[in-house]
Amino acid sequence: HIAPHMSFFPRILFANRWLFGYPLTWLVSDSPAITAMMRSTAVPTMLVAGVKDNVLASSAKVVVNVRLLPGETQTELAEWLR
Repeated sequence: HIAPHMSFFPRILFANRWLFGYPLTWLVSDSPAITAMMRSTAVPTMLVAGVKDNVLASSAKVVVNVRLLPGETQTELAEWLR
């Protein structure tokens, strides 16, 4: 989907991932935006725990916003999160 917005050289890399898979991963790993498009993401959005600063909470709860890439399952991501 992003190929039409790329210059010629990156288009060649993405079109031939079978050949340039590792260099491509290394090249884009410095860009958080591109990395997020190539992997499933999980971001904690709400945290609930204790009500006082100096008391340890007996329980905690987190809500996680998840975006799965096609081909990955909820079960796989849940295992990874655990």
